[in-house]
Amino acid sequence: MIEAGALGDASDTPVQTRAGQAVVRVLAPPRTSSPTFVYDRGRYTTFDLPDGRIAEGAGIDDRGRIVVGAKTDDRDSCDYRGYLRDPGGRYTRVDVPGAAVTNPLKISDRGEIAGNFRTDASCTSPLNGFLRDRRGRFVRIRFPGSAYTQAAGVNDRGQVVGEYGTGDGASHGFVWQDGRYRTADVPGAAATSLLDVNDSGATVGVYVEADGSVHAFVRGAAGRVTVVDRPGAVLTLPFGINNRGQIAGFSGASLQDVQQGDVSGFVLRQGADGPFTPVEVPGATGTGPFDINDLGVVVGQYANPDVGVSSTSAGPGPASPGSPYRPMPALPRSVPPRA
Repeated sequence: MIEAGALGDASDTPVQTRAGQAVVRVLAPPRTSSPTFVYDRGRYTTFDLPDGRIAEGAGIDDRGRIVVGAKTDDRDSCDYRGYLRDPGGRYTRVDVPGAAVTNPLKISDRGEIAGNFRTDASCTSPLNGFLRDRRGRFVRIRFPGSAYTQAAGVNDRGQVVGEYGTGDGASHGFVWQDGRYRTADVPGAAATSLLDVNDSGATVGVYVEADGSVHAFVRGAAGRVTVVDRPGAVLTLPFGINNRGQIAGFSGASLQDVQQGDVSGFVLRQGADGPFTPVEVPGATGTGPFDINDLGVVVGQYANPDVGVSSTSAGPGPASPGSPYRPMPALPRSVPPRA
């Protein structure tokens, strides 16, 4: 177990944001380009990992346990390590045995963790998904015949969702449970990526049309697909959904903005019915929420204006852009503007 280290004197600072009044609680001055934040009822708490690695992606459960994948401060590095942070601020490493790279993304209330690993530290080596159960045992998730498999979300029923790619460059959504796989694509889409799942089986993700346009969606347990694109945004990425149907994610005005971390966070407190409520760490040049628990607590990373974003992540597919936050769904190399 890794102790969080001396945090110093925490301070609460009221600030005004576009979303209204907020309080930022700084446990220690952030030193990295993408510190982690927790947003709870108007209060932002921010922290770095104890070893100074760059956090990229995060998940949170109802107990306040947080999983984070992090890498070295190197633009081309894929040297990810996994961490589990308990509510007291203590860290435990989460590493797939024998893997060179481990990147946990979500944690269920049962304590099961879903994420990805690589057998070597090369950014071009295939991604494999994993599920770590409550006893610490790891299960490899690799869709049969796929070129890569990325696990992105897990619920309390043990269902894991994500994306897999085929040799012809296509990408598909999938659901895994108890060793069984099924493809879960949006009908008529050129590509689909699932990013999270709640206990009812509702999923969020993105799909790509034939013209390259990308749409965010939520699919209810009964299979109905609803588009949840943020007004004015070219890309909307919904990364988390809780059991109340609330959704957290971020959006960008262009593909380049998303690649560079110039993004705006949001929460859909009423689910697909909206409206979009901004989630923006005060002073940050970009805020990327990645998960929301059943209490409405949001976790993610933000671009530290005092350091600047210096790293990008290689996505799994051959056409995936980089991101300053985490491996992304396999998006097209160019995304047309909204009509």
